[in-house]
Amino acid sequence: MALIESSSWIQLLEKPEYKRRWNQPPWQELEQAALKNWLLNRLETPHFWPQPQLRSVDELAAAAERDADFMAVARLYTGQAGFDVRAMVINLVNDEAAPALKVLRYKDSGLRKRADWEQTWELQRREDVIDAEVEASLKRHDDESDELWHLRLKQEQDRRKIAEVGDIPAPPKYASADYLSTTIWRLRGASTRKGWAVPQLVPLLVAIQEELPWVLQWHNEVDPEFGVRLGDFFREQLSRDLHTHGLTREDLANWRPEAAGRGRRRRAQA
Repeated sequence: MALIESSSWIQLLEKPEYKRRWNQPPWQELEQAALKNWLLNRLETPHFWPQPQLRSVDELAAAAERDADFMAVARLYTGQAGFDVRAMVINLVNDEAAPALKVLRYKDSGLRKRADWEQTWELQRREDVIDAEVEASLKRHDDESDELWHLRLKQEQDRRKIAEVGDIPAPPKYASADYLSTTIWRLRGASTRKGWAVPQLVPLLVAIQEELPWVLQWHNEVDPEFGVRLGDFFREQLSRDLHTHGLTREDLANWRPEAAGRGRRRRAQA
């Protein structure tokens, strides 16, 4: 203590700013978050959704009252034995819901950005039409391999898309100030179509590219439920994803997983 008081440098290091903070959320707060998460997951189980259809809050509340496990956890969550089930379900759902109408999600600044996104989507749909038109009209040579055929097809598709659509500008990202509530911002995020980051997405695209030839060869008949050829569907979807993320099929073919980092050497046990 005397050394700390006598040395300005040690006094500096002993300030709270240089100490590890052990401030943890209180147990009650952690418990409430865990109980709420359990209830939200329970509301998505088949018990509450026997059929894929819209359900009212009253229907969900009635299903909750018949679920003994839900009611037991809900009593811990509310801290009451005679809580209002319907009111609790409304609170849970509202915290995890975003309005379907854009005018109920965005402020004026967000609506302007939404218009830019809609223009981008329209241009992308135009590209999809061009891809389909070229594939339907371009004749394949009798002695042409699959690889050469798809290369020639892609070249013609790219040529027409550049000539008729041009480069599609990246739409602006949203900010929290663009939304009418922080709940919507938390659920929708910066782009409203937020998915995996590109490094996470690439292995999935690689897997699709590797399986695609087999789907095209053996399972490209028209699916009776969706009315499309699944091989063609996944091929077009893959092309769209590659274009969106600035990737090529060669990028997928050359992809390798990152080498695992060398961990610290374990300490010898006493």
